[in-house]
Amino acid sequence: MPRPSVSHERVPQILAAATSVFARLGFQQARVDDIAAEAGVSKGTLYLYFASKDDIIAALMRELFDGEVAALCAQLDRPGTVAERLHALTRRVTEDLARMAALLPMAWEFYAVAARQETVRVFCREYFRACREALVRLVEDGIASGELRRIDPGDAAFAIAALYEGLLILWITDPEVVRPEEQGAAAIDLLMRGMASAPGRNGGKR
Repeated sequence: MPRPSVSHERVPQILAAATSVFARLGFQQARVDDIAAEAGVSKGTLYLYFASKDDIIAALMRELFDGEVAALCAQLDRPGTVAERLHALTRRVTEDLARMAALLPMAWEFYAVAARQETVRVFCREYFRACREALVRLVEDGIASGELRRIDPGDAAFAIAALYEGLLILWITDPEVVRPEEQGAAAIDLLMRGMASAPGRNGGKR
């Protein structure tokens, strides 16, 4: 029997329910029955839209990654110096972390799922590649404007991406000690000093 077309209401309803259930129980312990009950639909109805729990996890990651890439590109394409745009991005990232606090138990599990499922690894690779491409364009803008010295844009983009990813992992590990906005901003300042075209020139207006 063919599946119905994706509902603009039902799928977000199921994904929101899955987010709540996964945050409460974890990926391993959560059952499709739990998600269906949280969404207020029958298990059979849920299966009309998702073939399995893994399908739901993949859909959640796709939704998250697509939104994050779009937000990243929009932030980095705004006017301003490289330093200004990175500091604005840091503020946005740390605001996202604050909103994600209730989902903290899910964060490690995303990495675990990516390690064992090829389809999820593909999503992760697409996400990180898209992020690096956006950061490469930002670094190239900085080199062209004279704000940054002549560095390899790919290497610089990798370093910036690693900074944010590391900040996320440290926050997940010790959220009571890690201060993402303050420490993220300090890390950006240090990175900008290393990339600046002249000593002391980092365009660091926050």
